[in-house]
Amino acid sequence: MPVIPIGRLGRPRGLNGEMFVIAYHEASPAWSRGTRLEVVASACVGAKGGARPAEDLTVARIARGSKGRLVVAFEEVPDLEAAQALVGLELGLDAAAFEPLEEDEFYHHEMPGWSIVTTTGEFVGTVIGVVSLQQDLLEVRPPGGGETFFVPMVKDVVRALDRAERRVVIEPLEGLLP
Repeated sequence: MPVIPIGRLGRPRGLNGEMFVIAYHEASPAWSRGTRLEVVASACVGAKGGARPAEDLTVARIARGSKGRLVVAFEEVPDLEAAQALVGLELGLDAAAFEPLEEDEFYHHEMPGWSIVTTTGEFVGTVIGVVSLQQDLLEVRPPGGGETFFVPMVKDVVRALDRAERRVVIEPLEGLLP
């Protein structure tokens, strides 16, 4: 099963190895004491330490920090020096750890590459990413290239998600499409 990224390690907090973590979904039950997180290999290039740690990381303590970040202590990170070596690494969970999705739900990691078509069948672009603000937005590349545009994930616009066909069917509001 693939590893799903759930957060990125920020700078250390204090001398005891605690770290700020930017959680992609801070309300997730994955952010709890005892959870074993995998270091996502693709993120290791950006780490200040330059190398993947020998072990995955186990959450020892967790608290809410400022600016929407979490403050996490990991069992395998005893001090400031060990924490500094991990800055920039991405953490993830095996996909099997996640609950099955409902028909109209999706995980952000699975959307890039999906086609966007209108209810009349017109191809309008390909999803290149998901932006999470107060409302999820699909970032879409038009078929001829050029500037990307955004499709809000709301029922008035998104009419169907077809996981088998990797397709999102939309009813575009006036002015939505380039």
